[in-house]
Amino acid sequence: MRSSSILFVILLSTICSFGQTPDLTPTQVHAVIDSLCSRLEQSYIFPDTAVKMTQYLRAQYKKGAYADCRDPRRLAARLAGDLQATHHDDHLRLGYQAPHPEPQRADTTGEARRQREENARRFADA
Repeated sequence: MRSSSILFVILLSTICSFGQTPDLTPTQVHAVIDSLCSRLEQSYIFPDTAVKMTQYLRAQYKKGAYADCRDPRRLAARLAGDLQATHHDDHLRLGYQAPHPEPQRADTTGEARRQREENARRFADA
């Protein structure tokens, strides 16, 4: 939707868990850039500017500008800087947010209780 010039892009890496930020692979960096360019082309309020931004990002990628960006936060900062260098837009934000761990589900089958009872029996027999 092009109703706003604000485009929030959050880079999520499914390989991250519980606050750890492992290095991105070159394939993941490429996927992030492709995804970002696609989102810009689909959603940015100024289509001509979106094309310029995506062309710049892709050219930078081909030059190897992101080859040393293995940390998701560093990649997000570099991409944000490149977007701002191409078109200064105070409403455009790009950042990284680590995925939240999945919430624990309730044990509706009683498996946890059965496991505790089994462990207690084994401990008592020892």
